[in-house]
Amino acid sequence: MSIKDFIVPRWKHSNPQVRIHSIRALDIAKSSGVLQQILENDPVPEVRIEAIHQLEDTNLLKHVIETDLDPKTRKAAIHKLNKCYVKQIHNTKDQSLQGSLIVEIDDEKILAEIACDAERPEIRLMAIDRISNPSLLCQITEQNCGLKPGKAIVNKISDPKHLELISKNASNKKIKKFAREKLTDLWENPEALSPEKRAEWELEELCLELEKVVASEKWTESYSILSKVQSKWNEFDPDKTHPLRKRFNQIRKKIEEQVDQLDRKEDTVTQMTDLCKNLEQLFEELERTAIPSNNSQNLSYYEKKIKEIKDRWDHAELSVEDGIIPFSVYHNLSSRYNRSIEQLDRLVLDRTKAYANYQVSVKTLGDICAQMEQCKDNPDDPNQNETYEMLKSKWAETYKEMPCGLPNDISQRHKKVVDYFVQQKKAVEDEIVEHRENEEKRLIQLCEIVEDAKSAELRAGLEKSVKSAQKEWQSLGQNAPEKKSELTHRFETACQEFFTIQRDFWEKRNWEQWANLALKEELCDTLEQAYDNETVQKMAELARRAQDKWRELGSVERNKSESIWTRFHAICDKIYTRCLKEKTAIHDELKSIIDTINGDISWKETTEKIKQIQGRWNAIGSLPKAVEKDIRQSFLDMGNQFFERQREFYTNRENERKHNLNEKQALCEKAEKLVHSTNWAETSRTIKNLQRQWKQIGPVPRHESDALWKRFRAACNTFFQRLEDELPKNLSKKQRLCEQAEHVITQLEQTEKYDALTETILNLQKQWKEIGPVPQEHSQPIWERFQTPCNIFFEKKSDYIKQRKQQWDDNQIIKEKLVEEAENLASSTDWKKTAARLTELQKQWQETGSTMRKVERELWSRFQEANNHFFSNQVQFFESLDAQKKEKLRQKESLCLSLEILAKLTSSSTANFEYNKFIPIAGQLDMALKFKDEIFVPNDSSITRTNALKKLKDIQSQWEAIGQISDRYDKSLARRYQKAIDHLNSVITPPKKDKS
Repeated sequence: MSIKDFIVPRWKHSNPQVRIHSIRALDIAKSSGVLQQILENDPVPEVRIEAIHQLEDTNLLKHVIETDLDPKTRKAAIHKLNKCYVKQIHNTKDQSLQGSLIVEIDDEKILAEIACDAERPEIRLMAIDRISNPSLLCQITEQNCGLKPGKAIVNKISDPKHLELISKNASNKKIKKFAREKLTDLWENPEALSPEKRAEWELEELCLELEKVVASEKWTESYSILSKVQSKWNEFDPDKTHPLRKRFNQIRKKIEEQVDQLDRKEDTVTQMTDLCKNLEQLFEELERTAIPSNNSQNLSYYEKKIKEIKDRWDHAELSVEDGIIPFSVYHNLSSRYNRSIEQLDRLVLDRTKAYANYQVSVKTLGDICAQMEQCKDNPDDPNQNETYEMLKSKWAETYKEMPCGLPNDISQRHKKVVDYFVQQKKAVEDEIVEHRENEEKRLIQLCEIVEDAKSAELRAGLEKSVKSAQKEWQSLGQNAPEKKSELTHRFETACQEFFTIQRDFWEKRNWEQWANLALKEELCDTLEQAYDNETVQKMAELARRAQDKWRELGSVERNKSESIWTRFHAICDKIYTRCLKEKTAIHDELKSIIDTINGDISWKETTEKIKQIQGRWNAIGSLPKAVEKDIRQSFLDMGNQFFERQREFYTNRENERKHNLNEKQALCEKAEKLVHSTNWAETSRTIKNLQRQWKQIGPVPRHESDALWKRFRAACNTFFQRLEDELPKNLSKKQRLCEQAEHVITQLEQTEKYDALTETILNLQKQWKEIGPVPQEHSQPIWERFQTPCNIFFEKKSDYIKQRKQQWDDNQIIKEKLVEEAENLASSTDWKKTAARLTELQKQWQETGSTMRKVERELWSRFQEANNHFFSNQVQFFESLDAQKKEKLRQKESLCLSLEILAKLTSSSTANFEYNKFIPIAGQLDMALKFKDEIFVPNDSSITRTNALKKLKDIQSQWEAIGQISDRYDKSLARRYQKAIDHLNSVITPPKKDKS
């Protein structure tokens, strides 16, 4: 059960049984929608069938019969639909409705129930008319069906056997008598029977003959009898359409099934033999398989095969119980089968045990291999080799008991462990040899160390290394005792000689230390005097020399070494402190200059100052790092920073001048292109703009500056010289433009076509801008002359537009009213009146003047859309009316045809009727056959007239429901209808009895 089952209704539960129980508990009156959903969506046929049992909606049942793919579901729906029809027949008193419902029922058993239970004899007669099974008709006579239905049944049956049953078992004595009379007539006058009746009798006899064969169960002879009966049947029923054909087919099917079953029993011996062979082959196949492959999955495969064979054998033994197979044959096959099963079961058991033992051995060897690997991974264990040997012997013992080969993975793991320990043993042996060789080399090195110490130039501290060599010599000898014994004399002799030489060295060293003390005292005196008398630069120089000399001198006596060093160190610190103070001042001076540098400085003067400061710094010289600390690096960084900025400044300036050069060269090219231009005004502005750009661009490299300026100036001068020559011509052109503008003003007094004149004025202004300048003295006067008529024109035009705007506003108001009225009429369905009004609105629109262009377009779009909407709706409406009219005409013609067919069926005379326009010949034939089945009752004109009268009333009701149609063809249909009615009334209505 999923979580969803707790949320959805129970009829949507995932369990079909739960859904079935929930359907049974539904309130049918309120659950038609639920049942419809179940029938459309539930995937389980049983659930849908349960819903059908609860359903009472005939339309929904018809839908299920048409759409459901499951045959059981459709069968249940058909049965339920017939039951619903029966219920409606019992609940209504409308005879026409009851008759139409009986026509819908196709189950003869249900029709038999109606024939027995219906209250009105007419309904029972209708049901009997629909039943063709003589056995069911006989049963109806036994159920007190009434005299008229009983007689109708006797008239319908022509088989003597069934007539005899009715004469004996009918509930009504009159029906029994009527049946005996008909049976007597049949026996006395067999020639009076029609060929159809005789054929029916013969076919009935054939069915009885086959039924006797089935009752005797002589199946070996039945097939030949069936062939003979089949050939005789084909003589009487070549079209295979006789009602008894269904009964014959059922008997034939039963005989064929029994013959097929007999054939299958004969094949059982072959099947059992094949099963024994399969078992023997399976035994051989399992015997050939290797034990490692006999795992549970493999053995279950064979067990499954054995079980399948056993099931097939058990199924085959069902045929043995019928006694078809001889007992001796069955005994031999059974012994062979049991023997094979026993062998296979024993082999499966043995292979199961062998595989289990194999698995135990594999697991044991795997554990041993894992212990070996653990032993391998623990090299610090002192008992590692012993543990390995023990596991090795255990492995050999277990491996001997293996029933087959070892899996590859364990075998490979074991091989890796064995290879590891073999390599480990070899590595230990190599390590022993290596230790011996290394110790021998070290003994020789110790001898060489002592011998080298004898001849060393620097003697101080050698005693410590020789004594360390002696101590190490004592610890060696375990791995190479022979080599140590061999080198002992050499080592001891070298040690004795070393200590003799060393004693002589220390005696000489004492004399040198006394001389060094005197020299170091002299250095201290010199520095102390310089501190009091010399400059900072001189003091720094003397201090550096004294330190170099101090490092060159050797050591002094140990008791005086510290005092002389303290004195020397103190005077050096005093000197360096004064030097550091001086350098700090120089550093701060440089820093102040660096901090004040900006883009407007004189780089040349500042560079000279910086170089002087660096000279003073360098004159003092370098001090020890511990004294100067970070000040030296800071001074160097500031100097580097200055010169880097200086270099950047000159680089940027050079790049900027190159960029300026490119821009000015581009200006020269532009100016040179404009030299020969005749567009004087535009070109003049362009060249003046180029000149302004030239001034804004900065300097260029000096060697390019003069030549570039001459080039640009020559181009500009050339153009302006040409322009100077052109000024008189421009003056005359502009004078002509003034005359044309003044002429436009004179035209304005005679016309109000401002649009064309506006275009003329704007064109004159455009030409004015295209003409170049005029001589300076004429520039302002000619401009004022031209501007005056232009201003006059636009002032008058403004007044004219103000007057026209009022007219546009009035027209806009009128057109907006027309649009609003058209939009209100767009959805109207009064087609004639509205169409006339919209046509009138369109005339008014054309008569109304224009408005502003934008408003005019918007209003016209709305007005046109409203008109289109109405007239498209009008077209659609009249098209739909035509379709409805055609459908009603087709329905009326169908009703006329129904009346005409009815008239022909109920009368022997031939009546002439009109041609049917809307219904094809095939449809007319289908309708005629259907009416014949529903209405015509052979040998009973009374029932036939009753059925015809009922159908006539139904057709009249339908004709009145359709109503009149305004079409010329409708009148001809009405004449056809009345003609058929009159004919039917004359035929159906029985003649009135004479009162006398």
